Amino acid sequence: MATRSQKKRPYFRIGDKVRLRFGNRTLTGTVVEDRGRIGVGGRQLFRIVVKMGDGERALELPAEKLRAA
Repeated sequence: MATRSQKKRPYFRIGDKVRLRFGNRTLTGTVVEDRGRIGVGGRQLFRIVVKMGDGERALELPAEKLRAA
């Protein structure tokens, strides 16, 4: 039987490709850091790098805002 902490394992690993909504667009990015359960209410946060325009941007988002690409 899985314990509560085992059920809440990280959703993604470093290097995983993910999709996220950014305004009215869907962007694809790469997980570069697992920030841990430091979000509101213990939410799991991830740092994601996405290409925007001519460069890249780093975004920090909770796991529930991300989808596997």
